[in-house]
This record gives sequence, structure tokens and C-alpha cells, in this order.
Amino acid sequence: SDCTPARPISIFEIHGTDDSVNWYGGDPTSEGGWGPYRGIENGIDFWTATNELNQQESSSLPDTDPSDGSDITFVRHWSADSSIEVWLYRVNGGGHDWPGAWGNRDMDSSESVWSFFGRNL
Repeated sequence: SDCTPARPISIFEIHGTDDSVNWYGGDPTSEGGWGPYRGIENGIDFWTATNELNQQESSSLPDTDPSDGSDITFVRHWSADSSIEVWLYRVNGGGHDWPGAWGNRDMDSSESVWSFFGRNL
């Protein structure tokens, strides 16, 4: 509640909604034993507000492998007057996986990370 970053910072997140290690909805009472933490949507909202991002787009990635039991929604937050962005790849039905390597097969996580961090090179 007292996090005040010195400057805006871009955020990249890939997270499965059925992650049994780092729960998508958070664990404010440390029921899972890892200590209390916020949910993913709450964290995305925090960074979006902190970075003063006022634009959002959302899209579904093609479900190229229906047999993996999950699909992906991509949500991007940005502002026209900033290079700072917040990206979330929500793996609906996905666990504690690395999409493209194991678990979901609808994206290549490594390529997506490179795309995000390579934007301003």
C-alpha cells in the first residue's frame, strides 16, 4: 500500500488463471504458505494507475491447440504520451507453465518477452 516507484516502469506478465503455485487471485492471508500477495488483476490495475496509463486494448490469441485445455487473452495498457506499457497474457485455464514450452501452446512466451523488452532498442 505504500509502494511509490521513483519513475514509471513497464510491466510484462504471463499468468495462468489455474496456477496452483502463484494464485491468479492472490493469497492475502498466506493460505498457500508463500506469504501474502495481491492477485494478478489487482497488480495490473496498480501499475496501470501508477504509470498513469489511460488506454487499453484486449484480444484473444488464436486457440491453435485446443487440446492443451487453455486459451490466452492479451491485455495491453498504454498512454499516447508515454513509452511505458503494461502487458498481461492471461492464460485462461492455464497452470504454472511457460506457454510455448509446456502447458499452453498458443504462444511462444520467449518470443513475446523479447518483443516486449526489444520495443525500444
